[in-house]
Amino acid sequence: MDDLVQKQIFGVVRNYHYVIEFQKKGLPHAHSPFTMHPNDKIIDVPAVDHIIYAYIPDIYTQPNVYRLVKDFYIHTTCGRLNPDALCMQDNKCKKYYP
Repeated sequence: MDDLVQKQIFGVVRNYHYVIEFQKKGLPHAHSPFTMHPNDKIIDVPAVDHIIYAYIPDIYTQPNVYRLVKDFYIHTTCGRLNPDALCMQDNKCKKYYP
């Protein structure tokens, strides 16, 4: 919040609100809507892509990070191709992957 509101890394924040949600099965997380100054509003896809992006770390230069991403953030093959996958329940992916 300090980076966004005080340091204004994405521009001037006019107002904001946040709610921290505690769930039974996971870590707490926040919902945070912001109203930006009109000159700092993100208005097109290239601007969003410049701010928000993801990549799979290089297996050779960052092997530990690569392993973590592979193990925890990439969904394995499931469905007819892998009916024994951990996500399978009643012949369907319980995480709703096609």
